[in-house]
Amino acid sequence: MKATDRDAFSDSDQAEYLHEKALTRHEELWHTRAQAVGHAPATYSLIGEHTDRFGGVVLMGLSHQRAAVAVSARDDQLIAVDATTPAGRLSGQVSWSALTEVARASESPHPGAPFGADAEQPGPRVRAGDSPADPGAELALEVSAVLWSMIHRQLASRELTGLSVTIASEVPEGVGLGSGAAVTTALAVGLAQLDPTFVDDPPTRTKIAEALSASSQLSGQHATLRARYFAALRGQAGKLAVIDYADNSVAMIEVPSSANYQTVLAYPTRTYDAAAALHVLHRQDDLIARAEQSFSVPSLRQLPDAAVRVAQLVAAVHEVLGEDQAPGLKDTRAWLGFWDRETRRAQQAARALRTQNWAEFLDVLNESQADITASYGLPGAGRDAPAAGLAKQLAATGVRSVRCAAAGLTQAVLAVVSSPILPAVGAAAGEHEQDYCTVALSPGYPGAGRAIPTATG
Repeated sequence: MKATDRDAFSDSDQAEYLHEKALTRHEELWHTRAQAVGHAPATYSLIGEHTDRFGGVVLMGLSHQRAAVAVSARDDQLIAVDATTPAGRLSGQVSWSALTEVARASESPHPGAPFGADAEQPGPRVRAGDSPADPGAELALEVSAVLWSMIHRQLASRELTGLSVTIASEVPEGVGLGSGAAVTTALAVGLAQLDPTFVDDPPTRTKIAEALSASSQLSGQHATLRARYFAALRGQAGKLAVIDYADNSVAMIEVPSSANYQTVLAYPTRTYDAAAALHVLHRQDDLIARAEQSFSVPSLRQLPDAAVRVAQLVAAVHEVLGEDQAPGLKDTRAWLGFWDRETRRAQQAARALRTQNWAEFLDVLNESQADITASYGLPGAGRDAPAAGLAKQLAATGVRSVRCAAAGLTQAVLAVVSSPILPAVGAAAGEHEQDYCTVALSPGYPGAGRAIPTATG
């Protein structure tokens, strides 16, 4: 049993090292010099991540683990990818013509169409063709979806229909740090450098974040939070990003260093099957998108009495179209009630941090975790989940607040710890029956990219 894992998590910033690793590997693999390189941080949510699609408020932090991506154009209309991550090495490719065919098909009825419009069959999304279980092929499709989304938002050239991509990432997968978002964000800021007219300013970064959110929908990555992209692109070093979808604002909060608190991630060494939770998240996405379309609102948060009105809509759908055309009323009411309460809690947490009221902030995190466990109904997030047992064990060491890093998707937890008891937290995690490791999350900084000068002479 391990209390601390220093192989997967480096204490020092690794951006330049990862840059060089990606660039060197790129030339070795593709026998050509990379044209651009980008890097982006791991991200973690302290509260509000479940309201991301609802249009709520999310508090996201940037961590020191990073991903770097080197890119160069190719003329054979293939998107070829090679990745080195803590989980190992992956490679795969997809043709631009295949991506175009599937992407265009996804414009047919899909989540977001009104209830009754092909409600049982969401529109097709990018898949790995004949090898849907091939992780390398899936990765290539995610990369292709980013390129497609960037092109169709005029953030990349339409002539860029072939790409060699080399990924070097130190962000571990499945522990709530947004490993996939770090890679695709690094890719996007790298691709942006290929446009000589690119202007690196907040509005452009917002457009890139929106393109990445759209690409995650195209590739079927429903669990990816929009807030991760906004934080990774619009955040600031050493600060928490408060993403409020009421006005799509990204505000920064200075975390008081005098408080002597540290955010610690405790994560299991065993892999976790999140298929059941992903299924529920897909149903939630579909409900939100179709309800937004039915009520003609940009987000359910902007719909007055949303909990009551959406429940009435679902009841009518059940009566007219059948109960298989919408989630059950019990689930609908539970989800909407939780999203509303969680949005208010996230707002309260942001206010508490701004006034440096750490006691109130930590209490709000605990209230959020209790509500997730008792009311939200997400598989793998209940009282019998390994994460819940670890949270109880850590609380016995004096940890002030423990919350799931990504409820249902991982059994990792985030603990807000005072420095004197940090060793006890590591020891408690190491003694847990599921075998957990711990790491203190050092502050990170937002993603960036640079073009690689063409060799001369």
